Amino acid sequence: MIVIDIDKAKAITKDRLRAERTPLLAALDVAFQRALESGSDTAAIVAEKQRLRDVTSQVDACTTTDELRALSCAAPVEPVVEEVVEPVVEEVVEPVVEEVVEPVVEEVVEPVVEEVAEPVIEEVVEPVVEEVAEPVVEEVVEPVVEEVAEPVVEPTPAPEGEA
Repeated sequence: MIVIDIDKAKAITKDRLRAERTPLLAALDVAFQRALESGSDTAAIVAEKQRLRDVTSQVDACTTTDELRALSCAAPVEPVVEEVVEPVVEEVVEPVVEEVVEPVVEEVVEPVVEEVAEPVIEEVVEPVVEEVAEPVVEEVVEPVVEEVAEPVVEPTPAPEGEA
């Protein structure tokens, strides 16, 4: 018979929750600093950080290993997205995309695709597809489909007397 030491299980669960919340708190620290810099409301961030700090206190109320396993630092997603993530995306990410990413795509990526990737596709990839892939499909794949898959896919007639 296996006996579980609930006190040891609680200690292990607290360690797991602490490890789970560490990167979450770090991300919230960044969001908090950005909110401060932009003058945004920090109440939701502060509340979420406190919820994460309090998560280990829930362990003490657990009486079974199933209850301990169910504990997690996972946040209710919708409020965190609305109150924390969306403002950061609007205030930080979107301006960076508009100011940095889009011009780089237009000035660097698109010309490279036109000058390098498209000719490589035309000169290398398309001939390989025509010379190697298409014959393999015709000689190997299509006969297998005809012999194996099509008979399985075809409907079988119902026995007499059944509709």
